[in-house]
Amino acid sequence: MQKVDGPQSTHSSPAELFDQKFALDQHAIVAFTDVRGTITYVNDKFCTISQYSRDELIGQNHRILNSSHHPPGFFREMYRAVANGQTWHGEIKNRAKDGSFYWVDTTIVPTLNAEGKPNRYVAIRADITERKRLEEALKESIAITEASLKELSDQKFALDQHAIVALTDVQGTITNVNDKFCTISQYSRDELIGQNHRILNSGHHPRGFFRDMYQTIANGRVWHGEIKNRAKDGSFYWVDTTIVPLTGENGKPRQYIAIRADISVRKQAEEATRQAKVEAEEANNAKSYFLANMSHEIRTPMNAIMGMTYLALRADPAPEQRRYLGKISSAADSLLTIINDILDISKLEAGKMELESVPFSLDLLLSDINDIVIHAAKQKNLDIAFSTEQEVPQYLIGDPLRLKQILINLVNNAIKFTQAGKVFLNVSAEEVTGNLTHLSFSVSDTGVGMTAEQISRLFQPFNQADVSHTRKFGGTGLGLAISKELCHLMKGTLTVESAPDKGTTFILKVELGISSKAVPRRGTDTRRHSILVADDNPGDRDTLYAMLTAKGFATKAVSSGEEALFALSLTADSRDPFDLVLMDWRMPGINGIEAARQIKSHSEWPRIPAIVIVTALDRHEVMRDASDAGLDGFLIKPVKESVLVDTIADIFDREVGVRSGASAGGSRRGSSDGSERLVGRHVLLVEDIEVNRDLVGELLGDLGISVTMAVNGREGVEQALAGRFDLVLMDIQMPIMDGLAATRSIRLDRRFSTMPIIAMTAHAMTGDRNQSLDAGMNDHLTKPINPDRLTEALLRWIPARPAQSARLTW
Repeated sequence: MQKVDGPQSTHSSPAELFDQKFALDQHAIVAFTDVRGTITYVNDKFCTISQYSRDELIGQNHRILNSSHHPPGFFREMYRAVANGQTWHGEIKNRAKDGSFYWVDTTIVPTLNAEGKPNRYVAIRADITERKRLEEALKESIAITEASLKELSDQKFALDQHAIVALTDVQGTITNVNDKFCTISQYSRDELIGQNHRILNSGHHPRGFFRDMYQTIANGRVWHGEIKNRAKDGSFYWVDTTIVPLTGENGKPRQYIAIRADISVRKQAEEATRQAKVEAEEANNAKSYFLANMSHEIRTPMNAIMGMTYLALRADPAPEQRRYLGKISSAADSLLTIINDILDISKLEAGKMELESVPFSLDLLLSDINDIVIHAAKQKNLDIAFSTEQEVPQYLIGDPLRLKQILINLVNNAIKFTQAGKVFLNVSAEEVTGNLTHLSFSVSDTGVGMTAEQISRLFQPFNQADVSHTRKFGGTGLGLAISKELCHLMKGTLTVESAPDKGTTFILKVELGISSKAVPRRGTDTRRHSILVADDNPGDRDTLYAMLTAKGFATKAVSSGEEALFALSLTADSRDPFDLVLMDWRMPGINGIEAARQIKSHSEWPRIPAIVIVTALDRHEVMRDASDAGLDGFLIKPVKESVLVDTIADIFDREVGVRSGASAGGSRRGSSDGSERLVGRHVLLVEDIEVNRDLVGELLGDLGISVTMAVNGREGVEQALAGRFDLVLMDIQMPIMDGLAATRSIRLDRRFSTMPIIAMTAHAMTGDRNQSLDAGMNDHLTKPINPDRLTEALLRWIPARPAQSARLTW
């Protein structure tokens, strides 16, 4: 608070005082009280801010506005000052009629009688509620003051104590300024009087700024804005300005009163904030560029390592070499997982991760997860089971890729920390309302569990439950951190329940949309087909039997390969022979693959049934042992109903020449990949790295595809325009011309407007896929190239030849 000596004598005409009082009422909150603090006058602004009417205020003590914020000594000091004839200045927190609070910057001026003692107090206030809020938020002093003019001599003195004030004529010539104006501008009063306000022009504002300002006040309207001025020494300062036109009897302005508040500190803070934002954005852009470049540079050699290892394993190496190559492949997979995790956590921290919202099948998503994690579970002899409760909607809307990523992290984590027993994933619906559902995914295990201290460290990047040098379990600790962040992006929660040696349960809760349409699924005429199930495990056998009979198939179940051969021989010459055999691989006596060989050897049978091997082991192991068995497909246990139905539809569709395979949306194809229809097709491969050309060329050659190669984008364009290709595989980062520019050039020729072009690149950051599609590509594959994903993309985009039918090839 501030004490100032009492009012000095002034020499202003009544008209000037009246004008100044009018301006003051436009700008400030004004009240008069007697020496006991009883209110005798308030202006409209006082009523507005306090929410009391003038009748409710007149005659009341100022304590009606007491907010209880200030201690009693605050008001004692204030009243002691004004009672001694001193001007008091300070900031007061008041309570309005509705109970809300507001802050006012207050100047109280005592007017003195002939004896020199106060006979009343004039209180001039400015609403500083917003300034006080900003001070709390920014911890800086933002001087927002309201000033006023046109008051009696005592009010004029109070106004000069409070604001930066200037009067000008209608031409903008300065006719009067107060001391604060001189202080901030660094000009003396004599240097200012008679000068145009342009003396303070900083050159910051365009001409239109002042043109609009003068047009406003010339029409008799009050103008308010922020102006940057130049002081005498060349320094700059900002003022929050209110210009009030004072009109004559003809209704036209005769002079202007400008009341200002110094806001230089606030503007400096705003500029510092703006600059900090620019620097943060530049840092984020630099980080994004670094991540994109690092991703590309790491994925390129990883593609060669993983691809060549894959080709070497396929070449039937000696057992010891196979073991070495298997370890290389496993280590490369682990390294790729770490790379992807680091990139994911970096994208999440930079706010670059974006979620999709697309329809998907929960059943198919869980099947995909099972396919990915089953091998790790079987290696440790763990039971793994998925369960979906009845009320859970099957067709949802959300981001299936990121949801699957979270669940795979949780299931793999459970497998890693479980030495014996089982891992169980259960899906339940906590709420289903309209087109939304709140799902709960719980992943439970019978593993080592965690202490409360270990749980407290979860979900932090590079933190692990066991950080000792003798820890048994590897990992970077990124998986759970990424899962937590993804869950947050999906507006969900991820919690954990655990105790040492009692296992662990992770609970993921997310809100998903409910799709109004089911994910399309092919059907088949069940009345025309009969199926034989052969499995020595009663539980698996009964499950398959129940699924098939529920779908209307004529089904028989046996418990061994011998029984299957016998059942087929009995019906071979009948009117209703078996159309399909679902055969377990590992059975006592004749195993499934040997039984399949024997079945396929019965050329005398009028109808040889299709055979699908059902196994809990790795598909590549089945492929090695069954290369000559003539199998039509395989299923991985536990078998999901949707996958079973799609597999059967694929097989029966092929018999009548119906094209099977994935839809353009990427739906699951079941057991058959349909790659036989790629034989004889012609693909252009545009790739500058020799080892990548060798790898992809080998993969395409294995599919029976003829390959033409180009080593840069320009050569790729020339080859594409000169040849006839079924599809183009296009790298992005290449010398001379990049893949995006090459694609745009190809698309300029209308002959190739629909030719499929697929990006095959190490660019795997957020937005890279969109850049590929925007350039005119049809799809985007990231390196390291997964052979299965490559085959799926080829099948998706190379159309089938008319009336083409073929058998499954591995």
